[in-house]
Amino acid sequence: MPKKRPDPNADPFMVAMLKAADGDHVTIGSTEFTLPNDDKLHKEALQICQEYDSAESMAAQILSRCSLELELVNEEGVFENRIGLVLKAFQEDAEMLANSPDIYGDIVGAVGEACTSIEDDRIEVVK
Repeated sequence: MPKKRPDPNADPFMVAMLKAADGDHVTIGSTEFTLPNDDKLHKEALQICQEYDSAESMAAQILSRCSLELELVNEEGVFENRIGLVLKAFQEDAEMLANSPDIYGDIVGAVGEACTSIEDDRIEVVK
C-alpha cells in the first residue's frame, strides 16, 4: 500500500478498509495499517485454536471447516465503523456454534488473538 502523508484534518473515527491479496488495508483517521488476508487469518487462528484446545477439539474441527472474512461494520445509530469478523459456516456447524457459546468463544478468541483489531463478529451460513 503506498504511503501517503497523514491528513491532519482526517476524522479520527473514520474507518475505511480496502481488500487486497496481501491483506486488508485499513485507515482509521490518519493511521494506516494492514490486517492479514482472510486465508492467513484462518491459518493463524486454526493454529492458535489447536495449540490451546488440541487439534481434536470441537472448536478446532469446526474452525477447520469454516472460512473467515473481515468486514467493515457500520450499524445504524452507531457513531463509528468497526472491523468485524464473519465466520462462514455450514448449517450444522452454524447451529452448533449458536448453541455452544464455549465453542464459539474458543474460535472467536483464537481469531481475536490472530488479529487484535476485530471488534465485532457474526456467523453466516453458507451452502
